[in-house]
Amino acid sequence: MNNSLNACKIIVPVDFSEFSVKAFVVANDLAQLFKGRVTPFHSYDLSSNLDGFHYQAKDFRVDGDLLTTHDELQKRLMDYAANSIDSPILDQAMAERNPHVSEAIVEAAGNFDLIVMSSHGRTGFKRMLMGSVAEKVLHSARHPVIIAGREVGLAPLGKIVYTTDFSENSYAALPYVAEFAGVTEASVDVFHAVCGDFSSVEYLERIKREREEQLQILVRERLPGLTRVNCVVVPGEDSAHHAIRKYYRDKHYNLLIMASCGRSGHDFHAVGSTTTAMVRSTNATIMVVKPDMGLPEG
Repeated sequence: MNNSLNACKIIVPVDFSEFSVKAFVVANDLAQLFKGRVTPFHSYDLSSNLDGFHYQAKDFRVDGDLLTTHDELQKRLMDYAANSIDSPILDQAMAERNPHVSEAIVEAAGNFDLIVMSSHGRTGFKRMLMGSVAEKVLHSARHPVIIAGREVGLAPLGKIVYTTDFSENSYAALPYVAEFAGVTEASVDVFHAVCGDFSSVEYLERIKREREEQLQILVRERLPGLTRVNCVVVPGEDSAHHAIRKYYRDKHYNLLIMASCGRSGHDFHAVGSTTTAMVRSTNATIMVVKPDMGLPEG
């Protein structure tokens, strides 16, 4: 696995829905930015009867024996991807017969550097897909995962927000912040939420000033060389993801970057409490980095 976005190999799991196109567009933008390559991926199951095997999608049906249906699906996947991915960066599509979609995605991603997928599926219900596929991928994958939001594409990438709770786990995403900002010259908001019930305004303001100073130190030490960086502390919210959502709502960021777990260190539970809550509740494009996967070099 290449621990950098430079010349990255991107796998894009899709289900032939209109929502999948958003993931293709984001992947295409990433590949253009970092001289990467894009591989479409589809995990499928087949029904069968005396006539052979059958695959039914929204806009087409495939019939035949196992080899015929596989080859036809792979061809249709290439044609589907070619509508959104520039041909010089499009690699051969991968189709795999496996009804356990999230497991198939994680296994196939082993030879890639980055997973890009949509937050919606065929049903159009974001929450349903998150519970059944994307959430499991976020939990199991050792690669960065980008969940494409409602806005189409990343380019031009002008505004990034990175969230931290000052834990070493949250710092795992910082090298990717630096890499994105370095290539695109995007502005970066380094964001921290002060959560809790603060009855004293004076105490809250003191905590806010202390956290702002911590953010400034973090930027100097961990993001040297970036000039368009703003430190943001938002106080008085009942949870981190509520604070992030409230701040994010009207800022028109292109990309939110965060680690999959924070201070608790418990990956799945932390994903459930903050990161997955964000993916479920926002239309933003989000990059999730697992702390133990290793950091980009440089």
